[in-house]
Amino acid sequence: MLDKKKLLNSIFILFCIAVPFENTALSQIGGVFTSCLAFVFMPLFLLYAALSPRDIRKYEVAFLVLFSLFLGYSLVISLLYVEMNYLFVLDRGVRFFLINIALILVFLICMRYEWETISNGVKAIFAVVVMSYVLNIVARDFISNSSFLNYSTALSPHRLRGFTLEASTFGFQVIVSFLMLAIVMKRWRKIIFSSLLFVLLFISSKGAILGLIAACMLAWFLLYPVKLPTKILIGGVGVLVLSFILPIVFDTMFGVDIEKYNSVATRSTAVLTSLFSLVNYPLGAGFFGFLPSFYANGFEALSFMDRLFPNQLQFSEFVLYLKFGTVVGVSTKSFFFDGVIFGGLIFVLLYVYTFMSLIRRCIFLKDFFMLTLVIYLLIASVGYLTFETRYIAFFAFAFLLKGIAFSENAQRSNNDHV
Repeated sequence: MLDKKKLLNSIFILFCIAVPFENTALSQIGGVFTSCLAFVFMPLFLLYAALSPRDIRKYEVAFLVLFSLFLGYSLVISLLYVEMNYLFVLDRGVRFFLINIALILVFLICMRYEWETISNGVKAIFAVVVMSYVLNIVARDFISNSSFLNYSTALSPHRLRGFTLEASTFGFQVIVSFLMLAIVMKRWRKIIFSSLLFVLLFISSKGAILGLIAACMLAWFLLYPVKLPTKILIGGVGVLVLSFILPIVFDTMFGVDIEKYNSVATRSTAVLTSLFSLVNYPLGAGFFGFLPSFYANGFEALSFMDRLFPNQLQFSEFVLYLKFGTVVGVSTKSFFFDGVIFGGLIFVLLYVYTFMSLIRRCIFLKDFFMLTLVIYLLIASVGYLTFETRYIAFFAFAFLLKGIAFSENAQRSNNDHV
C-alpha cells in the first residue's frame, strides 16, 4: 500500500529541487506567474488539499480568508478607474493577484512539513544552486544563452546568474541557500559560511555582497555579549572607518551607473512613488489599483527627484514606466515598496511586526545564522529585490518559522531536563 506521507515528502523534495529554476521557458504560458519550474507542482498540492479537506489547517483558512477580503477591497478600488481602459486594469489586477497568491501558497506548502523534511528540502535546494554555480563557470555559454531552463539570455554574460535572471537575483539565491544549510548543518557552519564568502566574490552582485555584510554586522552587534557602551564605541569606530571606505567603494560601484545608466534614478524614484501612493491610498491601492497608482504618483515623484537633484540623474527608463498601458518592468524594484502600494499602512505594520518578532526570537535563541538570514531577507526585500519568481524567499520565511519553533521547543526540553 502506498504510504501517503512518504509520497508527499517525495513530492516536496522534487518541489525543492525545482525552486532555484526561476527563469524557465514555462514563462511562455503565463509570464512571471509560471516562470519558476516549481510552479508545476502547485496543482498537485492544491489537488491534495481539495481531496483532503480535513487536513487543512486553521491558519491556512485564515490566510486565504484575509487574502480573499483583500481581493474584494481591490475590486472596490478598481471602480475608481472605470473611466480608464477598465479591461486592462482588471487584467493586470488578476495577474498581480495570481503572482502573489502563488507566493502565499509556497509559504503555506512549506509550513505543512516537519522540520526534518524541510531540512532535506534545504539540502536539495543547496545542491541545485551549487550545481548552477559550477555550470556557470564550466559551461558559461549554456547558462548565458536561451534554453528551457534559462528562457531569457543573460543581461550581463560576464556575471554569474545561475538559473535566475541576473547576478543580483542569483546572489540572493546563493546567500539564502548557504545560510539555510548552515542553520541545518550546525557542525559545518564555519566551513559553509567561509565558502559563501568565497563564492560571492565571483558573482559580482553589489546588493548581495553589501546586504550580507550589513546583515552579519547587525546580527553580531545584536548578539555579541559586550556591554552597551562598548557596542556604541565599536559602532562609532565602525561608522568612522566606513565613512572613509564607503565613498570610494560606492564611487567605484555606482559612479558609472549614476553618470551613464538609469538604475539609481529608477529605483529611488520608484521608491518615492510608493511613498506618495501611501499618502494617497493609506489602505493600499490593491491589486487593480497598483498600475494606475504607479502611473499617477510616478509623475509627482519624478518631478520631486528632479528638483532635488537637478540634471544629475537620468530618468529616461522611469519615464517609460509612466505611459498608461506599460507593464514590463513597472515596479519599485523592491518587494516591500511594491507591498506598500498594494497594501498600504496595514502591510507596513504587518511587515514590521513580523520581522521584529523574528529578530526578537532569534536573539532569544542566540542563533547568529538564523538572525543573519532574517536581517538579510529584510535588507533584500526592502533594498533591492522583488520576489515575483523568487519562491526561495517564501520558502526561507517558512523555514525560519519552523526552525525557530523547533529550536525553541528543543531549548524548553533541555530546560525541563535540567
